[in-house]
Amino acid sequence: MLFNTAQIQNLIPHRFPFLFLDKIEEVKVWEFAIGHKCFTINEHFFAGHFPDHPVVPGVILIEAMAQLATLCVAYSYKHDEEEIPSGVAFMSIEKAKFRKSVEPGDNVKFIVKQKSKRRSIFQFSGSGFVNDVLVCESDFMAMSR
Repeated sequence: MLFNTAQIQNLIPHRFPFLFLDKIEEVKVWEFAIGHKCFTINEHFFAGHFPDHPVVPGVILIEAMAQLATLCVAYSYKHDEEEIPSGVAFMSIEKAKFRKSVEPGDNVKFIVKQKSKRRSIFQFSGSGFVNDVLVCESDFMAMSR
């Protein structure tokens, strides 16, 4: 494990209950990052989505990938001894697909790959896997601030 939750919080601004990464397995500067989130039954959104059959909302899965991309960018800036941006804001989300439900107890392995960087604008593709089965994917663009 490269980073635990406390170390993740040193690089990105997200905090409970909106931090959707538990650990970071690997980061390659300006290329990719691999992170994990185990969704427990205690997640606040399960109370209403859906009480009789709880499912992680797709927007949460996209957000987890975006947080991992933010960490990849922050880690890369830090590695290059540059100032870490205060945050990253979505500009677009494209080709989002949800292939299988993510339920309480599922450990999702997220992989994000940087496709391009132009000044402070970054394009990433992301995927999420449960037990090596693809559950979600998306392309997204964000701007660091």
